[in-house]
Amino acid sequence: MRLKQGVLIALVLLVGLAVVAVATVVSINQQRNYVLEQSIAARKISRLSTRMLVLTHTASEYMTETNVRQWWVVHQSISDELDHLHFSDESGELSRQLDGRLGDLAALFSGFSHLQHSEQLNLDERRNSVLTDRLISEAEQLAELSYKISDTAFERQEALTHQRKMIVLVFTLLFGINSFLLLLLIRYRVVKPLAQIENAANAMRAGNLNSRCALPEGDELGDVAAALDLLALELNNKLADVTSTTHLLEVAGRMCGVGAWTLNVSTHELTWSKQTYAIVEADFTHQPTLEEAIALYPEDSAIKLSRALEDAARTGADVNLELQLRTYKGNLIWVHVFGEVTWKLEGTLRKPWMIRGAFQNITERRRVEEEIRQAKELAESASKAKGEFLSNISHEIRTPLNAVVGLAYILKQSKLDSSQLEFVEKLENAGRGLIDLVSGVLDVSKIEAGAMELEKRPFSTRHLMDSLADLMTGAVADKSIEFVVSVAPNVPDHLVGDETKLRQVLVNLAGNAIKFTENGYVKVGVTLDQLDKQHCVLRFIIQDTGLGMDAGAMKRLFQSFSQADSSISRRFGGTGIGLALSQKLVELMGGTISAVSAPGQGSLFAFSLMLSLDSQASAKPEVCELAYDVMLVDSFKTQLDSVAHMVEWTGVVPRCFVHPELALNLPRDQQPRLFVVNGQLHDMNGLEFARTLKESHGPATKVVLMVRPKEVESLQPALSAGQLDAVLTKPVSFSALKNVLQVVSGTAAAASGTVNRPMNQNELVFLAGLTVLAVDDHKLNLMILKKILETHGAKVILAESGQAAIQVLSEPNHNDVDVCLMDVQMPEMDGMETCLYLRDQLGLRQLPILALTAGVMESDHQQALAAGMDEVLVKPLQIDKVLDAVKRWGTQLRQRVPMP
Repeated sequence: MRLKQGVLIALVLLVGLAVVAVATVVSINQQRNYVLEQSIAARKISRLSTRMLVLTHTASEYMTETNVRQWWVVHQSISDELDHLHFSDESGELSRQLDGRLGDLAALFSGFSHLQHSEQLNLDERRNSVLTDRLISEAEQLAELSYKISDTAFERQEALTHQRKMIVLVFTLLFGINSFLLLLLIRYRVVKPLAQIENAANAMRAGNLNSRCALPEGDELGDVAAALDLLALELNNKLADVTSTTHLLEVAGRMCGVGAWTLNVSTHELTWSKQTYAIVEADFTHQPTLEEAIALYPEDSAIKLSRALEDAARTGADVNLELQLRTYKGNLIWVHVFGEVTWKLEGTLRKPWMIRGAFQNITERRRVEEEIRQAKELAESASKAKGEFLSNISHEIRTPLNAVVGLAYILKQSKLDSSQLEFVEKLENAGRGLIDLVSGVLDVSKIEAGAMELEKRPFSTRHLMDSLADLMTGAVADKSIEFVVSVAPNVPDHLVGDETKLRQVLVNLAGNAIKFTENGYVKVGVTLDQLDKQHCVLRFIIQDTGLGMDAGAMKRLFQSFSQADSSISRRFGGTGIGLALSQKLVELMGGTISAVSAPGQGSLFAFSLMLSLDSQASAKPEVCELAYDVMLVDSFKTQLDSVAHMVEWTGVVPRCFVHPELALNLPRDQQPRLFVVNGQLHDMNGLEFARTLKESHGPATKVVLMVRPKEVESLQPALSAGQLDAVLTKPVSFSALKNVLQVVSGTAAAASGTVNRPMNQNELVFLAGLTVLAVDDHKLNLMILKKILETHGAKVILAESGQAAIQVLSEPNHNDVDVCLMDVQMPEMDGMETCLYLRDQLGLRQLPILALTAGVMESDHQQALAAGMDEVLVKPLQIDKVLDAVKRWGTQLRQRVPMP
């Protein structure tokens, strides 16, 4: 039984006994009061009966009216008192007998009093003597009955009084027994267990967590004792954990050189851990003061620490300092002092109480950091030297290459036979290859140095692929392979990103695929992975049917200056920098290149990039409205799908035929048809297909033939004879295809470059009327610039130094100069100094000055622009960019400054 239940039962019994005792006593008191009333009435009857007996004797001797009247008054009083008697036991029978006797006595007295007034004396005397005797006898009996009734009532009263005493005694005894049992219960089930719990708690408080209450479970105090025992067990376990942790912390503190300290904010009492004593090389028994501890620090460090402790005590701020300290043995060390404030009280009474913290010897760390700093400075110096070396090497290589490329361009404009033209093109390609190699090495260096930055400019996805197709045209010209660019119709066209670096990656991967592919095709495809309102994820895939690679070669695939096999370098050439550079550029743009390959089965390179959508451009492509049904005929399914995607982008839905026979067997239709046909088909060539198509469908049917650049010249007779309507050079680009479709259908004029054709005289004079000042310390570069610009109609003034340029522009007729091309790296007075002089001293702020530099670092370009130059052209110069810049800036100047 639980303590709560036992106490409750005892209390219920006590209350029950008290209630029953009170009820019983009240009931007995009520009965006693009632009996008391009956006893009083009985005693009155006894007194009245005695008086009636006396009056009866008196009346028997002296019959007077007074006596008779008094007798009847007493009789009536006895009758009245008898009415108050309500005994239900033997006393009740006595009262009834008394009542009967009283009635008989009344009758006798009435007869007796009547005889006293009768004239028949003799007879009446005799009767009177008889009645008197009877009357007295009845009166005596009445008195006797009344005494008995009185005695009975008194006995009843005494019995009830005794009964009440006994009941009170019994209940008092029961209450005492119950109280005694309750006291025993409290003593042994409450007081004693509480004493055991208190003793166990005191023992635990004294540190003996093995002390136990040892109370049986089953009641509340047993549960409390069990909980306390469990708490002690848990505290013991926690203490063991804390002890173990403290030991580990002490070991870790010794290993790491970290100690602990506490400072009482109010009393300034300072305590150290053992490890702190070890750090400061002090005796463990010594108790330091705050002033003594601060005195260990040199003056500057002591001031910093004092201020930090004052701030912590005032505001609660943390202490976090690295300071020098001189130990008790005089050794100068570096320490890290850290402290956190502990608060006491709450609300407005809240204030700092203790500062607890760590104390670490960081001398070794500071030494290592200093070594790292020095090593970093050395590495940065070496990296800077490397960058300067590469920049100088780049300048020294690009400067002569500029002459090579420029001379090759000039030679191409002269009259050459086919073999001479081929030699010049090979010379130009070799120069471009060397330029790409130098650029690749510099790009890798910039990426490793963290100097490569991404541009965020709008560009067109399809223009990017068009430029890739144009750049790869020369690479596939001498190979019997197809190069295909493909962009899915759902790929957004207007994006924001670094188009130059993305093109560089695609050129490297596509050029690498073309290099190792002898037969089949190389495809560069773009698909859409994800699209939202602001961004898209494009997947670029470069697939070839070339040599392929084994697992060992794949492991070395992206290592700089490494190729899968040394024999590859001997057979195909190359430095192995292209793939490594491509991987670094893709990672810089937020993507990762993956590769899959197998020997003899080709390779597949892929990467995904997240690009922003150009919010300023329209999302809908420009739709071509053609009056022809477009039919695509190509036995090469990959190229057929690519061209179909291009046509769909223009808003036209083409019909595609892999088998040319199906296209030839098409019935005639009212709507004219425009056929785009590959020059090489199964079982026939494209020209034969065009002739047959023209013969069967009539001249209204238009035919565009897709051929290699070298095949264009041989198709001129067919174009002149009307067997073909246009020739489209491969690789097919978006812009070229769209232009051909519009020209052939009659919806647009022919654009330049639709088919290969010689340059005419009108295209050579588009710089006519412009005067250009060329400034360079290399006479060969000046000669090349002069020849190229004069070939395109410009007037050229030469200056071999910055001073010479200043002299030319200081002359009165300097207003004739429309554009200034200025080399940046010149002796004595370089291009930037010259530009600053022209802008500030001569006030030529509107003259366009274009920088010519072999430096490819962005910092070089920014310095040139900061010096006042308007645009930067990188050597070796790309002739088309130079011509475009000269025309653009020269035209702008003439628009700003009206001619007199």
